[in-house]
Amino acid sequence: MLRAAVLGCGAIGAGAGSGHPDVGIGTHAAAYAACPETELVALADPDPDRAREAAGRHGGTTHTDPAALLAAEAPALVSVCTPDDTHAELVELALRAPATRGVLAEKPLALDAATAAALAALARARGVVLAVNYSRRFAPAFAALRDRIAGGGIGALQHVSGIYVKGLLHNGTHWLDLLRFLAGEPVEVRGWDRLREGGRDPSLDAELTLAGGAGARLAALDTAAFTAFEMDLIGTSGRVWIADAGHELIAWPVADDPRHPGYRILRPATVTTGALRDAALHAVADLAAAVRDGRDPLCTGEDGAAALALAEAVRASAGDLGYNERR
Repeated sequence: MLRAAVLGCGAIGAGAGSGHPDVGIGTHAAAYAACPETELVALADPDPDRAREAAGRHGGTTHTDPAALLAAEAPALVSVCTPDDTHAELVELALRAPATRGVLAEKPLALDAATAAALAALARARGVVLAVNYSRRFAPAFAALRDRIAGGGIGALQHVSGIYVKGLLHNGTHWLDLLRFLAGEPVEVRGWDRLREGGRDPSLDAELTLAGGAGARLAALDTAAFTAFEMDLIGTSGRVWIADAGHELIAWPVADDPRHPGYRILRPATVTTGALRDAALHAVADLAAAVRDGRDPLCTGEDGAAALALAEAVRASAGDLGYNERR
């Protein structure tokens, strides 16, 4: 059994969770406690009361200093679930700890692509599995959707569109990573700062061209209004809408139009619910299996760096209103 630790006891690290059946096991601490291949042995948080409260639910010793935790507990698996601007420092700390065999980092892996790529290279050099929690990659329903698209299940991809909130790096890279996962690598990127949010991580609009010629369009919404994350993939023989942050997958096949003979239309949909159920458990189970089997995780450090590189291209384009080709 692999000893595991969680750095950061906030909502995603070790929070109480919503209890909603669509969510299931949604925190790192709960996932390590539930996974048969792992044992949660320690948690760290700058707030000792929050760490103790989390340990009361999930078990493990508590620390306020991540370095002290790594030295005292020697976990094989480490999750980094702290604020975005601390990810890179703590991921590197975990990668360099002698006992570490796998790290699961919350997104984004770093605040820039170069730092993320350096962390991925460090993990390779030290023989440590580095996974980034772009959670939809770990969900079986999304793996099945990728296989369906790759197998021509919706025909040739024509267009992808989507919406998001809460910053291009923080949540926008979730969308950009999912685009790479389902539709392939973009070769051309354009960005707009339409909302004028300001700050270190504004929510930007983006237009992308995929290698196969399909276009993709991402629109940022007002974070203060409501939370949203959607992706709509339209092919020549079907459509899939990733709705409700990915909890629902809605598919339309193409069929003859019953009202107008000779025309073909998208017909009534089939709905897959609970597509993100137990997302954290799937990520932890994959990390443990990757360590055990000596393979890459389903979302690698290199994937994390690639999502950030796309975000940087969007930001650069938004600054000069030009195109950035990524060939």
